[in-house]
This record gives sequence, C-alpha cells and structure tokens, in this order.
Amino acid sequence: MEIQIAKLPRIRIQKKRFNKLPESCGVYIFWAKNEAIYIGKALNLKSRLLSYLTVNLSPKTKSMVHEAQNVSFIRT
Repeated sequence: MEIQIAKLPRIRIQKKRFNKLPESCGVYIFWAKNEAIYIGKALNLKSRLLSYLTVNLSPKTKSMVHEAQNVSFIRT
C-alpha cells in the first residue's frame, strides 16, 4: 500500500489534542511549512508524541519540536 505523506491529515501541536491520539503502534511525521521535518515510529503513538511535550528534551529535539507546526500519523 502506497501512502502519500503530504496528503495525510494533520493536527496542531497542542497537548489537549495529543490526548486524543491512539495508543497503538504507528509512524508519525512532524511538519513545518508543508515539509516533513521528522519521521519516527512508535509502539504507542500517544505516549511517544506526548513525550515531545516534556521539558527534558535534548537541544536538537527541542528545536525540532519548536519548529514543527503540525503532526500526522499512520497506524501500523
């Protein structure tokens, strides 16, 4: 199955929206200005994406999260 990531639905990066994410495995994409800036995988999408909203991030990760405007995901 081929998926065009540019056409995936996106959600704004807000903690209240992340709480509605599925607790299933999948792939997630951080977006900035209609460009995918990071693609990751997780066994638990909700847990993994909420981890990006903590204060204990590396400088590189903190910069990426700050730059990101939206996130999309694909359940696997």
